[in-house]
Amino acid sequence: MVTFVLVDTSDGAKTADGEALSPEARARTVAAVELQLNRDFAPHWGGTYRMRVAGGPADVLPGECPYVIRPTIAAANAIADHYANPDGSPAAEDAITLSDSLFGPGNSSSAACGHECLEVGADGACNIWRDGGDGYEYAQEVSDPVEAQTYAVTLDDGTVIYVPNFVLPAYFTPGAPGPYDYLSSIGPNPLAPTGPFQVAPGGNYQIVRSAAPGGGTIIQARYSGPDLSVSLTIPFAHTRADRRLIKRRHPSSRTYRRGLRL
Repeated sequence: MVTFVLVDTSDGAKTADGEALSPEARARTVAAVELQLNRDFAPHWGGTYRMRVAGGPADVLPGECPYVIRPTIAAANAIADHYANPDGSPAAEDAITLSDSLFGPGNSSSAACGHECLEVGADGACNIWRDGGDGYEYAQEVSDPVEAQTYAVTLDDGTVIYVPNFVLPAYFTPGAPGPYDYLSSIGPNPLAPTGPFQVAPGGNYQIVRSAAPGGGTIIQARYSGPDLSVSLTIPFAHTRADRRLIKRRHPSSRTYRRGLRL
């Protein structure tokens, strides 16, 4: 069981369309993301999940994963991020002022929350890399390759809330047949990834590194046509005593912190 705790420290800060987190909005965000994790994500990736609203900034119990909503976060050009603490425990945070809305399609606060919680569910320690069979290893980030895609879930009270699409285990298996993403598993998705490790069109990306021993390169790969192309190379860099790499993605995107195999 993974328990996420939504900790609201936004202090009334608003999304781009002027919405602020109310007690009702916090409860609806938690309900939508918990529904997605257990109904849609778990049958493919395993696990059971719970999400609750914290009673205050200190209301995080041992073993729980905090999801902290702030006005802004330190990572430049980042909407949200997830990371592993030095002891390996997961955590995530969100900059609410960089979301367009609370619950809408695309760049909403609910989509950001779902994105980070799904990726914690697939790789809580931020250290799983998958061999693409092409000389590269791919970070097991399940929302990045289809980040721009969202879909609606309906709560018991009738509220419609958008959550993010995500890739399936077949996406990280060379030569595997599709479908490769959740939306393609439940209906036609004209913007689906075309194969394992392929980034979907429309502002999506993935994190790649050289599979060669001692290869000290992290690559941001972005869709630019029928095939995957590499658009940015960043040299090795380490921060803090736990020697974790922090890499910023392209502007208006999310960020991540991922441990490196040294």
